Amino acid sequence: MHRLVAWLIGHGGRVVAGVLVVSLALGLAAVRLELGFREGDLLPQGHPFIAVHNRYHRNFSEANVLSVMLEARSGTIFTAPILATIYRATEAVDALPGVNHDQVTSVAHRSTRWARVRPGGMIASEPIVLRPPQQEAEAAEIRREVLQSYAFGSMVSVDERAALIRAGFDERRVDYRRLFDAVNATVLPLADERVTVYVSGQPRLNGWILRLERQVLAAFAVAIVLTWVLLYGYFRDWRGALRPTISGGLAALWGFGLMRLTGFALNPLTLVIPFLITARAVSHSAQMHDRYYEELARGRPKSDAIGSSFVGLFAPTMAGILTDALGVLAIAIVAIPALRQLAVTATLWLLSLIVTELLLNPIVYSRCAPPTRGASARARQRGPRARSTVSPRASSAHADDGWPSAALRSSRPSPSRSCRASGSAIPRRRHACSPPTPSTIRATVPSRARSAAASRSWWSPRATSATPSSASACCAPSRASSAPSSARRSSGRASRSSTS
Repeated sequence: MHRLVAWLIGHGGRVVAGVLVVSLALGLAAVRLELGFREGDLLPQGHPFIAVHNRYHRNFSEANVLSVMLEARSGTIFTAPILATIYRATEAVDALPGVNHDQVTSVAHRSTRWARVRPGGMIASEPIVLRPPQQEAEAAEIRREVLQSYAFGSMVSVDERAALIRAGFDERRVDYRRLFDAVNATVLPLADERVTVYVSGQPRLNGWILRLERQVLAAFAVAIVLTWVLLYGYFRDWRGALRPTISGGLAALWGFGLMRLTGFALNPLTLVIPFLITARAVSHSAQMHDRYYEELARGRPKSDAIGSSFVGLFAPTMAGILTDALGVLAIAIVAIPALRQLAVTATLWLLSLIVTELLLNPIVYSRCAPPTRGASARARQRGPRARSTVSPRASSAHADDGWPSAALRSSRPSPSRSCRASGSAIPRRRHACSPPTPSTIRATVPSRARSAAASRSWWSPRATSATPSSASACCAPSRASSAPSSARRSSGRASRSSTS
């Protein structure tokens, strides 16, 4: 792994150039990607019922049905002005783009007829509404024919206050954007002070989803900005916010480009999956960036911090990416074309994180200057998302590298003064009251400051040690050292007395 890090940093220019070329190509493909609906993609094509539907739906009933209801504001629909409006609405629906003219049903359509028997056994079948009625007598005759035909209860409500127009649309020729605009231009304006117009159905729903495409893109942009703000609030450094954002943006660019090149349509109903994949990319990048900052906080040089963070997180990050990819690929088990296409494109999208997130991190870190340790530490200790619970008074007693501050060191008495103040004689041994060493300074730090330094050990490159806190401890002779000397003096006196 260390060789891989060294190779990536040494050939960083070539790797970045290759990533930029691929990103440019996939970006040009992603620009041409459009939201689209394929009704057959949302159905299990291997099911026998769907096979029967695919064989006969063009002759009997389409799956895409648009429903238009006209309701009288007062009274019934059997008045000359309202029946004329229903007639015009039927003609407008029959003229919509992509409509199957044989599957338009309305009380005013030419296919809705009333059969009558004439003298001589002749059966005449004429449309119920042959033309818009001009007088109330014609409206009353139409009402009589409707009440005696199959249109009553299916095309006209039982309370005689509403009429229903239904139209099927060929899935191969329908353009939901054009259909949505045509309905807004020709059908909805028919509402007036006498009648209310309602439009529903799958084609209308798809048109609304495509109409709100810009709002979806706006929500995506807002999510990117919000992610950047949250990352900046966490790392308290613009580098920490920029690197995961770049990783997520590159992953989204590669994913949409691969989706375009594979020929799959971006279904708006499954648009939430790209958001989740982009969030995973940002999560992996933020984790590695946090590890890089922790290595810097331990006092390691920049090159060592890059290598240790990459080596330490390479295996878990690779395992996470592969687990996500295989988990999404399991969706392909479902026999629905839209989900299978999503599984393939999302798997390729997740695998692209190996390049856009994992391999690019050492190169980016080597090119960017490391953050200032002191400023970053103080920033991450303030605010509601503080990384430690160090009080300002305790943290001010330590320098940014974990050592006591100069003011705290200058305020302490020297070891000789401490020894004189304690009333003990200064030993002649060199190690007893030698000049203060770092370990001695750490030993003389008050307990509150030592606890503060221990609590902010995520930044301190050295760990505090549990040593005596009294400065006079260094001057007190140990019992182990004094015992042999007293024994020698007593043995000397005994030998002199015996000689005498």
